[in-house]
Amino acid sequence: LGVEFKNNYILDQLGQMVGGGGATAVGMSYSTSNEITRSFKAMTVFHIASQVKPMKNKPDGYNVEELVKSSPRSFSKADLKAGEVRYVEGKDEKGPLTIVALVTGKMKEQAGKGAPGEFSAVIAGDSDFISNQLIDAQLNHDLALNVVSYLAKDKELVSIRPKTADN
Repeated sequence: LGVEFKNNYILDQLGQMVGGGGATAVGMSYSTSNEITRSFKAMTVFHIASQVKPMKNKPDGYNVEELVKSSPRSFSKADLKAGEVRYVEGKDEKGPLTIVALVTGKMKEQAGKGAPGEFSAVIAGDSDFISNQLIDAQLNHDLALNVVSYLAKDKELVSIRPKTADN
């Protein structure tokens, strides 16, 4: 789909500040050109996230937009071994690293299938950022609902929702 799933770990020192560990990536940088993340000013939280990266040779007509990137203090590791949770120059990649990307484009034309349709897909390097444990963390709730609203083409619902005060 125009992105490569890196099958690595994004490690972030800021993860400890939001109640996670070193393997908790913090989304700090957002696309300002897409309504999914345009108004985001706070953090998003991802446990054990992997990097998604736009492919250099993506298919013609595919557009990849990096929606959420980790903090500049993050880095990627191909594997985690006890005692080796530090950045290694030349082996690891420094942040910010893409955690969530949007891919849009036109499907390839197939004989006898009619005109090719357009598609949108959101690819996240973390499968549980909308789990019960993380849904209320920072802007995770808004990110999840904005993605669903965007993909459902219901753009009036794309926003940051008001928070209710706890008693």
